[in-house]
Amino acid sequence: MIDGPYKLPAGWRWVRVGEVASHLRSGFASRKQGAVNGDLLHLRPYNIAADGTLNLSQQFLVPSSSAPNGEVFLRPGDVLFNNTNSVELVGKTALVSGELRAAFSNHITLIRVDNEVCEGAWIALALRSLWEQGFFAQRCNKWIGQAGVSTNMLVEIPIPLPPLKQRRSIVAKVEELTKRVREAKRLRSTAQQEVNSLIEAVLAEVFSSKESQIDWPSVGDLCEIRGGIQKSPRRAPKNNPRPYLRVANVQQGYLALQNIAYFEVSDSELERYRLWPDDVLIIEGNDSPDLIGRTAIFRGEIDNCVHQNYVIRLRPNNSDILSEFLSAYLTSPRGRQIIRELSHTSSGLLNLSVGKIRNIPVPPLSLCEQSRITSHLNFVQTQAAALKRAQEDTAAELRRLEQAILDRAFRGEL
Repeated sequence: MIDGPYKLPAGWRWVRVGEVASHLRSGFASRKQGAVNGDLLHLRPYNIAADGTLNLSQQFLVPSSSAPNGEVFLRPGDVLFNNTNSVELVGKTALVSGELRAAFSNHITLIRVDNEVCEGAWIALALRSLWEQGFFAQRCNKWIGQAGVSTNMLVEIPIPLPPLKQRRSIVAKVEELTKRVREAKRLRSTAQQEVNSLIEAVLAEVFSSKESQIDWPSVGDLCEIRGGIQKSPRRAPKNNPRPYLRVANVQQGYLALQNIAYFEVSDSELERYRLWPDDVLIIEGNDSPDLIGRTAIFRGEIDNCVHQNYVIRLRPNNSDILSEFLSAYLTSPRGRQIIRELSHTSSGLLNLSVGKIRNIPVPPLSLCEQSRITSHLNFVQTQAAALKRAQEDTAAELRRLEQAILDRAFRGEL
């Protein structure tokens, strides 16, 4: 018996993960080119959902011959632990509910139980509870751009272990409550999609012209364009720490500024890379179709702020084009279609460079017409923003409810 961080109910005891898991191992890396003619599902960290389930909506296939020792089956009760990712995602855990012909990446650790001491469902629930509490974010090894939990660290993690009957009862209760939370999240997500569809429909209507783009000016004609600063060890903040915006900060149509990182940036570099109010920021994408072309406007919220290389800065010439108009056009279905077409490369990957952005055609409208269009869009987006805020409040309540359910479960209070 070992000591744990808090007192357990009578009959419970603390155990290490390595005491109750009979088999732990990481998966294997696979190059993206291996997906050609692939026939084996290769699970990746994004397949591990925050609610403890496997999300197979995104599937990556590799040749079955690439799996070491021919191990291509996952069993019901297997636990998949995200061992390497960004700090906030390390420790995500999912339970395999049915037999699955699949392998998994080296960013995932398989935890398998082949004994009667504990069930995979309990281990998955315990690790998910720790992740919700920020346990792994505080203790993982951190490197530039990612963090990790080693197998040696994982096996030493203490988890509470109640008697078998009580354990199974708690798992069942948590699952029932979690189902209700999932349904509430689904309804919230549906409402969010309806709001997004409204905005999309308005943008499609505004930018619906089918006229030729041959004589249209390009983004390069209307804006100064600059790539950002590449992250590297020498950029660790020391004498001249400057706030910088990352991909995570640039959301669709707004900046998320709750978590700001810092670069070491000299005074001369600051003059070249400093963001000004009304700069339009666009995401290069880094081969992610969901990220490429995501656009937001910097309003001067942070002084002496720069941007990372995956975030490209467009500085409009105010005598030719309005920032709001340019951002709305790039966000519209028509603008995103042009961005997708420009992003494709001969290798099949996606890449949106400064040069490609420079060639995006823009409707040649007067400043007066641009102002009329953006006023109309702002009215619609103000209404939509109010709906989104209400939905975000609901989402926060659901997250707190999930955390409370897990916290009570592992203190024997459920």
